[in-house]
Amino acid sequence: MRRSGGGLAALLAEALGLWRGEAFAGFADESFASTAAAALEEQRLVAWEDYAGARLQLGDHAVLAGELGELIEQHPLRERLRAAHLRALHGSGRTTEALDSYRKLRRLLRDELGLEPGAELTALQEEMLSAGPPAPVQRQAPPTQTPLPAPQTELVGRDDAVADVRALLGTHRLVTLTGPGGVGKTRLALEVARAEDEACLVELAGLPRETTVDGLADVVAAALGIRDGARPQSSVERLAEALRGRRLLLVLDNCEHVVEPVAAFVPLVLPASDVRVLATSREPLDVSSEHLREVPPLDVPTPGAPSAELLRSGAVRLFAARASAASPGFALSAENAETPAGIRRRATAALRARRRRPHRKRAARRTPRQRPGIAGVPVAATGAGTR
Repeated sequence: MRRSGGGLAALLAEALGLWRGEAFAGFADESFASTAAAALEEQRLVAWEDYAGARLQLGDHAVLAGELGELIEQHPLRERLRAAHLRALHGSGRTTEALDSYRKLRRLLRDELGLEPGAELTALQEEMLSAGPPAPVQRQAPPTQTPLPAPQTELVGRDDAVADVRALLGTHRLVTLTGPGGVGKTRLALEVARAEDEACLVELAGLPRETTVDGLADVVAAALGIRDGARPQSSVERLAEALRGRRLLLVLDNCEHVVEPVAAFVPLVLPASDVRVLATSREPLDVSSEHLREVPPLDVPTPGAPSAELLRSGAVRLFAARASAASPGFALSAENAETPAGIRRRATAALRARRRRPHRKRAARRTPRQRPGIAGVPVAATGAGTR
């Protein structure tokens, strides 16, 4: 089945996000693994090239230029990848950098292989040389950003938590909702954000662990509808400038696997803007300005509690709402309330057991530009589930 540019880019971004480190790490030089490792690495690079082509069709030149920069440094002689990077640079108004990159490749090919760039790259250089200066970038006012996803169900049993988090955001620029997976951090954050004049959800679950600070800034910019890549600044600097003067609640959802770039990103953006950040994560960001707010499981009455207390329980009402959505006709009553209460008790106990497990010690923080990250497709990257 033929996919659209956006569908193909989303599919390839998901596939690349599954890649973890090097193939056969620690054994790639062994005879039994070397051939397979080389084949897998080649497949990964081809996927990157296809992904870049799909993103170029979507017009995401500025974001893609930042993503491909480090990959080009690792594979400087790969012409198809270089061509995608040149087109991204040129399309985002950085034609001088693109031409410098072409000249660097030409020198490398001559010195190491005794070759000249291929026909595609040669034609691309001529196209860039003949093109006039890029048109000045017009900043959108206000930017078109992805709206918050509409809730499919009512938020049950979290009224006090919503009020508490809103009060915290009145006095703190960075609030992190912590708790085990599935406890309802995302749903609570969305309910808090819905009362804001301007709020934007940035879903980070699909990003790879190797995402850089600039890659994260590109994801946030895409979610906010900011397309301003012509200035010779880092992605974080461009985003901070674009946010200057805006009063915005930025919801960074599912930060736990990219906590290091998020922790580095937030202090760089907050001082330059009137932005507040509401993050959700299974572990703290460990930033000095961070205020933590734990999201516990909904309380369940003890076994043998009166039926009236069971029917008022937020955990039981939440279970009943989910059950009636899955099985039309189900209704909570005094006769059956103990059954969902028992199920919720076991689920709550499992969540609390997970919370008591010691966190894996965080590795030493890498420098922000150690590895390339996938910014993802703007719409797909911010479409966000609502666990």
